[in-house]
Amino acid sequence: MLAGLLSGNWPLALGAALGGVLLLLLARHYYRRYAAQFRCELSEDGLLVTRGVWWRSEHYTPRSRIQHTEVKQGPIARHYGMATLKVYTAGTHLGELEVEGLAHADALSLRDHLLGRDGRDAV
Repeated sequence: MLAGLLSGNWPLALGAALGGVLLLLLARHYYRRYAAQFRCELSEDGLLVTRGVWWRSEHYTPRSRIQHTEVKQGPIARHYGMATLKVYTAGTHLGELEVEGLAHADALSLRDHLLGRDGRDAV
């Protein structure tokens, strides 16, 4: 950018800088709206996940269809105490559902409630 200013192409450099700032502001706005629209509700019958900004989706997974679950953490998510809950289902065309961005303790608790364990071991 400094080379563009020195060579007389400052309008191009300024436009690129403003475009970058605008792109960052739009991305920030989008992810705030996405977080505001995201809902994850656990009922006695199953799990309802609603998400989306432009295209919204609502996915309901009955408890009777849940085969197994998985709680995943990568190194960055582990550093921040976050996790992803993955729910595998039977008899649907969408055989799995992922809920990203949960606190690790919440993901474990949600998993236990979905499986009816409530913190108890199966043994």
